[in-house]
Amino acid sequence: MANIPKDITARKMPEDHDSEAVSLKGDKVIWHNHDLVILILDLSDVVVIGEYINSNGPWFDDWFITFVTRDGKWVSIPLYAHNIDELLEVLSIRFHPCLKNVHLANSTTWNSIIRYPKKLEGIELFNRVPSKNYKAPKTWFQKLQYSLGFGNFNFDHELELNSVAKVEIAKAISK
Repeated sequence: MANIPKDITARKMPEDHDSEAVSLKGDKVIWHNHDLVILILDLSDVVVIGEYINSNGPWFDDWFITFVTRDGKWVSIPLYAHNIDELLEVLSIRFHPCLKNVHLANSTTWNSIIRYPKKLEGIELFNRVPSKNYKAPKTWFQKLQYSLGFGNFNFDHELELNSVAKVEIAKAISK
């Protein structure tokens, strides 16, 4: 992993705080934890911006801003990261003013929405699909086992981009 370039300015995090921070350098968004770079994202590659929330809180990050790039890949940054307000301000200037505000702040269950492009705002960003190891109880006996904490059941899901987001990526590639 690379170190943060010296000319990046960010608020100093308290030494006892483990949270990550976001910094900006030109068109680059840099998500880091002290001097460990977690992600560098070029905003000129972004074609879709979304927001999602899961049920991992309150002990783990559960609310994210997601960037989908021209190559169809997506990355998410927790909306709890230091300097996130500055990032949202830049996004509102660069892409659309609506990105300054968040929409899923009061959600308590899984949800995802597209925020940009504006014409797709509010459409679901992700589909949750069962993982390859997904195994839910089917019979009444299996459901009883599961309720008692027995049985080998797996409710894991994976995220895949919604077809609407995939169409937007295809449009960006063809430009």
